[in-house]
Amino acid sequence: MTKARWRARACSRPPPRTAAASCPTRRCAKKLTPPYPLGCKRLIYSSDFYPAMSQPNVELVTDGIARITEGGIVTADGQERAIDVLVCATGFETVHLLSSITVTGLGGRTLRETWANGPEAFHGISVAGFPNMFLSLGPNTATGHTSTLLYIEPETQHSIACIQAVLKSGKRWIEVRPEVMRAHNDALQQRLAGSVWSLCRSWYRTQEGRIVALFPGFTAEYVKAVRHPNLNDYRMG
Repeated sequence: MTKARWRARACSRPPPRTAAASCPTRRCAKKLTPPYPLGCKRLIYSSDFYPAMSQPNVELVTDGIARITEGGIVTADGQERAIDVLVCATGFETVHLLSSITVTGLGGRTLRETWANGPEAFHGISVAGFPNMFLSLGPNTATGHTSTLLYIEPETQHSIACIQAVLKSGKRWIEVRPEVMRAHNDALQQRLAGSVWSLCRSWYRTQEGRIVALFPGFTAEYVKAVRHPNLNDYRMG
């Protein structure tokens, strides 16, 4: 067992006196206990969530919604419940990034076609085949533990440095080398494969299981790698 999976298994046990202590029945406590390890999905911190679940005017329903009716919802068990408001909290769209617009690169190939099996980029900033295109908070740059500003700032510095290199050289375009981007993403996925995020279904992943949202390391590691681009990773023309 890898160290990452050992840690994930160690964190999979629910904390004592949380769900069980806040629920009037064992069935309620079981519904509130996640079937996946801690951290596999985004953590939400709250001091009043469990107490709210034990209120007499609250019904905890975990069955899937089969259909929506004029006055409510019908769950998978066939029961209809009247509702005033239906809130859809489905997470973020991280798999089909920029799919709503057409971005065309070299040879007429679109970004939508390039990312048909999930988005990937070099440090989440540059994409091979799309010269002079720079992304902010692109693939594998999300974080569930700190501010995204700490990622946006070095990404911006990286992009500006690339643009300045083009202007200084008298060239017209700059593009990350395909082999560099491929090696970068292969290394990322190898690290992510042993992480807690690989152990459950979430908006971090594609349907095939490839993690396209999160960076596997510390923020300082990303900043150090990104802030000053290595122009040998790029080609200009």
